[in-house]
Amino acid sequence: MLFRSPAGTGVRTFIAHVFPVPGEDGTVRYLGRNLVDISERKCLEDEYARIADEFSGTLQAIPDLLFEVDEYGRYFHVRAARKDLLAAPEESLLGRTVGEVLPPDAAATSMAALRAAAANGSDYGRVIELDVNGVPHAFELSVAMKPGEPSAPRRFIVLSRDITARRRAETDLLRRSEELARRNEELERFNHAVVDRELKMVELKQTVNALSLELGRDAPHPSATVAVGASAPATAPPGAPA
Repeated sequence: MLFRSPAGTGVRTFIAHVFPVPGEDGTVRYLGRNLVDISERKCLEDEYARIADEFSGTLQAIPDLLFEVDEYGRYFHVRAARKDLLAAPEESLLGRTVGEVLPPDAAATSMAALRAAAANGSDYGRVIELDVNGVPHAFELSVAMKPGEPSAPRRFIVLSRDITARRRAETDLLRRSEELARRNEELERFNHAVVDRELKMVELKQTVNALSLELGRDAPHPSATVAVGASAPATAPPGAPA
């Protein structure tokens, strides 16, 4: 029996043990009661429950997938605010390994992350790709090893963050960058072609000018510079003094 009683220092919590007290003839004469003050323990239990509720609320607010697995990749706990992102229903994950649930490439990457976390305490940034309900997704793994007894199998907390939108944006940015680079190369080739054509036109005009001068005629392209080394007119133009 548990009850609370006001006291000078505040409300106290007691647990009561009620027991029969027999008489000389063996029949129950009255009930005895033994009170144990468990106020401190009850305060600790209430505080623990409050912290647990607060922590649970915090975990529920995390949009990422949260798993507890052992060093063999076996699932022990699953917490998912978005169950539609799970590779399989939550109840079918528990007790199974990542190798039994995930595709070979994703399972190999996950196990590599667990081995790295076992060696270094944590591991971050590895990415696995999965088809979830027929839709390609990318997940970034963050793994941390839990403290525990050295003789017990090691366990890990795995945070799996859906980065599909980010990967799509990165892929689109890369595609745009490659397209821009390709167009710049095309523009550079076009500019080279135009400049080369203009240079050839200037050379042609210079040649025509030089030939015209050699024939005693006016240069038809006065804006074109006479090529270096072009021959001077062999004879004076008509009308000039001999």
